[in-house]
Amino acid sequence: MGIGQGGGWKPTLFRYDPFAEDQGLIEHEVGDTRAESLYLDRTGVLWIGTNGQGVRYVDLESTGFSLVTFVGDSRRSSSDSFVRAIWLDRSDNLWVGTTQGLNRVSRKTGEIRRIHLKTAVGSETNSVRSIRGDSAGDVWVGTSSNGLFRFAEDLERFQQYKHVPGDSDTVGENWIEVILEDRQGYLWLGTGSGGIDRFDPKRETFAHFRNDPRNPKSLPNDEVHAILESSGGAIWIGTEGGLARFDRKTGSFETFGRASAAGSGLRSSRIRTICESPVEPGELWIGTADQGLSHFNPASQTFTHLTTENSDLPDDSIYGILGDERGYLWISTNRGISRLDPATNQFESYGVEQGLQAMEFNTGAYHRGYNGELFFGGVAGLNSFFPDKINPNPFPPQIAITRVSILERSATDQESSTLELSLHGDQKTEVTLRHNQRDLTFDFVPLHFSDPRGNRCFYRLDPFDSTWREAGTERRATYTNLEP
Repeated sequence: MGIGQGGGWKPTLFRYDPFAEDQGLIEHEVGDTRAESLYLDRTGVLWIGTNGQGVRYVDLESTGFSLVTFVGDSRRSSSDSFVRAIWLDRSDNLWVGTTQGLNRVSRKTGEIRRIHLKTAVGSETNSVRSIRGDSAGDVWVGTSSNGLFRFAEDLERFQQYKHVPGDSDTVGENWIEVILEDRQGYLWLGTGSGGIDRFDPKRETFAHFRNDPRNPKSLPNDEVHAILESSGGAIWIGTEGGLARFDRKTGSFETFGRASAAGSGLRSSRIRTICESPVEPGELWIGTADQGLSHFNPASQTFTHLTTENSDLPDDSIYGILGDERGYLWISTNRGISRLDPATNQFESYGVEQGLQAMEFNTGAYHRGYNGELFFGGVAGLNSFFPDKINPNPFPPQIAITRVSILERSATDQESSTLELSLHGDQKTEVTLRHNQRDLTFDFVPLHFSDPRGNRCFYRLDPFDSTWREAGTERRATYTNLEP
């Protein structure tokens, strides 16, 4: 094993496998690290001693996540690593929008090209909020202050669509938060405070939809973060004020489950992402800014919720949801990425230990490629992966009992004393108790460092327990009034 420059961006750990058929190198990104020493433990975790940056570790067994980070200011580096938008085109070019500009990464050569979004007056637009390729091969880029851009495939030709106050034939606002192309070829543009525009690219005409407080059939809120066309052709919109469905015949909106004290609808109206269920067509999974996940069945108009309070969801701030071919949902949050099995409502969570760019991800920075590859962007780059390649570490943690606390009672139970035994390694592997030592507490730790948060411990005392008990985060088992 060794550390070298990988992919032209950051130091990468190279593992040479002499038994691999292609005799190639297996790459693991390790961040900005100058390694001085390496140690591989029994669970497949590689410990890296660095020069001035402490100790880091990489889980070599939990494979699947690829990391792209952007540093420096050379021709091969991008503008910034705070990723806001992602799109993979059919030529395997990865378009990445950040707070400092637009970048196109050739996945064939590794070259990163910075694309200057020059406006008609010669200034440069920095912050990119959304990217979408269309069926004609053009790429549309939404910015935070200079409207919408259309790029031809050769990158030499582009066109800007900018808001002109008082002109209804222009884009409704210059902050373009989300872009969707529907099956009819229209572009739906969700804006930061100007509602939704429906754009006809052939005629270059705009239809504007905004909230009207006097009209309950209008858009519920003008801050739009998510737009989805379902498999049945319905247009769903997630706003800061709830969920809406567009009626193509009437041009009106129907709002569903607006959050209220009654609690029968959404727990939060602050919607950040919408995903159609990969196993139940027409049903929706909704990610909110502060109240976790909601599952919505439009046929029955019922909601169910998964939060940190009633599930293993690691965080209630949901930024992106993508489905895969196996029916799982992949969810980006403020505490890593989680995989949800909708059949069981069980989560499997992943963090920086498994190669994520950081624990915090960003609204709008998620994309499913034409090849089934998933992309999530965050504050320090982006991760890409094929869902069926994400394999959990196969080694279970070893359990070490670190302390046994024994409560000794007097014959009349009027007096008691506590004896604590600290256990280290193979010391005191057997403890003999007297008849009046009937209250015991065991402290223990799971020894596996791939994902310490993901270690789950169960304990059982035979014949006292008939089933296994889950320890939770306490890592302690207490028994009282045991039979002698």
